[in-house]
Amino acid sequence: MVSRGLKKLYVFLIFLFLYAPIAVLIVFSFNDGRTSGTWSGFTLRWYVELFKDPAILKALYYTLLIAILASIISTIIGTFAAIGIHNMPGLSKKVVLNLNYIPVLNPDIVTAVSLMALYRFFK
Repeated sequence: MVSRGLKKLYVFLIFLFLYAPIAVLIVFSFNDGRTSGTWSGFTLRWYVELFKDPAILKALYYTLLIAILASIISTIIGTFAAIGIHNMPGLSKKVVLNLNYIPVLNPDIVTAVSLMALYRFFK
């Protein structure tokens, strides 16, 4: 049986592997040098330059606008769908709920079929 400490270490290493590149990018975004290969000192100059560019500000505006509208619209549609599913009779409700799980299961199904094809190829 695997010890509890070993499981925690494994999970920690997985999270470290996933989030370390993001942390490195964040740290090097404050680099004073023109290249990210060497550390030349701390600066906010690149962020000041970023927010001086009108094209970047326009892209940020549209990104935030689309994100807010998508959140509001999907919340309204999801609320109406939840109320509708809640008020459905037994069998119809089960069918709709099971169909609702397909997007959640789809990556697992694709992975399983791909592994099956790989194992079949290698026999």
